[in-house]
Amino acid sequence: MIAQLLAVLLITSAISFGGVEVSKYSLELLGNGDALLKVSERIPLESEEEIEFWRTLQHNESLGENYENLLLEVLNETSEELGREMSISNFTVSFYLSPAPGKTYGVFEYFFLWKNFSIVSQNRMICGDVFIGGFWISENEVFELKIPEGFRLIEVSPPPDELRDGILIWYGPRDFQSGEPRVILEKENLNLTLLLLALLFFILALALLRMRAKREVASDEELVMELLKKHGGEIFQSEIVRLTGFSKSKVSMILSKLQKDGKIEKVMRGRENLIRLRRL
Repeated sequence: MIAQLLAVLLITSAISFGGVEVSKYSLELLGNGDALLKVSERIPLESEEEIEFWRTLQHNESLGENYENLLLEVLNETSEELGREMSISNFTVSFYLSPAPGKTYGVFEYFFLWKNFSIVSQNRMICGDVFIGGFWISENEVFELKIPEGFRLIEVSPPPDELRDGILIWYGPRDFQSGEPRVILEKENLNLTLLLLALLFFILALALLRMRAKREVASDEELVMELLKKHGGEIFQSEIVRLTGFSKSKVSMILSKLQKDGKIEKVMRGRENLIRLRRL
């Protein structure tokens, strides 16, 4: 649910422009189970009219009210479904200009404190259940999750693309499943030996998960190739979704990889993509 909200906010802010160049979702977990959420996007402004329009957004207070009301609706639905009391505070929306050599960008950001974002039980913190239904980040999007001080990482799914200075980073394109990213943290103790062992275990587990993820990607591609062969070398994209049970976004990502590798080609048939094996 919250993922759908984030997508709506980003799309509505860029609707009059050429498109979002960079979008970033930043989630900072707090030790008490609350979280600070910040979403920012950078949009290239192509004309003086667009720059002037962006300036008018800086003084439009109703935009912030509309976004906050939409957020409250989604938050209430999430709270009811999970059976956990939640609230937001310190909600702010800002628009500003960011000049660069030869170009001006419009930057849109919103920020708020989400109470009871995570589940805290004794010395453990679990987060991710609020991502009901999962969500998708595209090629120019980044999702960051900052671990609070005094906690160490026990488990994370899916594995991040990067871990830097206590921040888990996932780069798009990526299809998060329902409840992902799921992160389990534990309060640190003073036993240095246990801490080092836990860190070593995490590094090894992360490497194994990445190896497993690569194998799964390869097997997914092989499955699509087998479907094409069984159907005489061509099949509609919608049929691949139906037969594999994969999400539309996942099938699209697999087909893009196969097309880039020169193994398939896409042909428009009406409103659908017909996928064909390339004859080598």
